[in-house]
Amino acid sequence: MIVAAWEASPVPLSINYQRDRMGLQTERRLEQFLQLADLPSTQVSSRMEFSMPPFQLYVECLEEHILLTLSREIEDAYQGTAFVKSLSAYHPARTQGTPIRTWQLKGKQMLSCSPGKYSDVSHWLACLQTMRRMLEIIAGGHR
Repeated sequence: MIVAAWEASPVPLSINYQRDRMGLQTERRLEQFLQLADLPSTQVSSRMEFSMPPFQLYVECLEEHILLTLSREIEDAYQGTAFVKSLSAYHPARTQGTPIRTWQLKGKQMLSCSPGKYSDVSHWLACLQTMRRMLEIIAGGHR
C-alpha cells in the first residue's frame, strides 16, 4: 500500500534524492557562488542554467562535486580555429591546477571544469572568470 503512494507521487523522487545528496554545506556554498557571480536564482538545485549573453552557464552538483560549464556560440567558419585556440589558451596556473575540458557542441565552444570537492567558493568564481576570459580570447571577435 505504501509503495503505491510512492509511485503516485507528483514530485519525481530522483530530484528530491539528488537534492538530499547535495548536502546543506554544498547548497549554501552554491548560494554564495550565485550571489558573488551576480547570477539570479530563486532556488538552488542540482542542475541550473543561466544566460549571460553571449555566454551560457551550466552549474551541476554531482553528489558533493560542482561542475561548471560555460559555452559561447562560434560562427561555423571559425569553429576549427576556435577549437585549436581553446587547446592552447589553457594554463593550469590560471585555475589553481583545476583542469578545464574543451569541446564543441552544436556550434558552441564549451569549456568545463570541476573544482575540488573542498575548494572555496572564491576558487569556483576564479574558474568561472578564467573560462569566461578564455572564451573571449578564443572567439576573438567571431561569434
